[in-house]
Amino acid sequence: MKSLLRSLQFDSSIYIPPISLAGGLCFAWKNHIDLEPVSVSKNIVSRLIFSNSVSTPWLLSTIYGSVLSSEKRYFWNNLHKYAERFNGAWLVLGEFNRVLSRSDRHGGREETSSLVHMVNALDSLGLMELSAQGLKYTWSNGRDGNSVIRAKLDRCVANEDWWELFPNTEIKILPIVTSDHSPIILNSDGGSFL
Repeated sequence: MKSLLRSLQFDSSIYIPPISLAGGLCFAWKNHIDLEPVSVSKNIVSRLIFSNSVSTPWLLSTIYGSVLSSEKRYFWNNLHKYAERFNGAWLVLGEFNRVLSRSDRHGGREETSSLVHMVNALDSLGLMELSAQGLKYTWSNGRDGNSVIRAKLDRCVANEDWWELFPNTEIKILPIVTSDHSPIILNSDGGSFL
């Protein structure tokens, strides 16, 4: 992970290792970014970001939505608490472990109830997906042929306040390298990524 972050020219990071094969978070940034810790848990790392281009701070939450049914409600309740407590621009980036539409999945069984829950949850939080460049699917089961399953489980969503502050934002989904998930790079100023 450290060599990947160095190759992308990131200066600092927070790494929460996975438990067995599930979970794990990595949040990396460059030194010119001014940020303040808000909270760290095994599923959500939140930082208040002070950008040169805007006068008010905004909240960035990097997330891992658990695949375990027993932890899903806890995860979504925590996101709702952020929405209630923070009245400002908010961006959520990471693995939701759910798809938003049928086109977000290739192979495997269809999960209609999961899809509906994800759409409703994001709507109730006032979050909308940002379009991304790069790969369509952010996760793969690593198999070939008829056994391969690919899905867009990782995404970047933001509230309306965030969209207004950063209308030129670009999201890039990189190839899978050290995990079964693709890294996602956020560039809130638009233009070149590195």
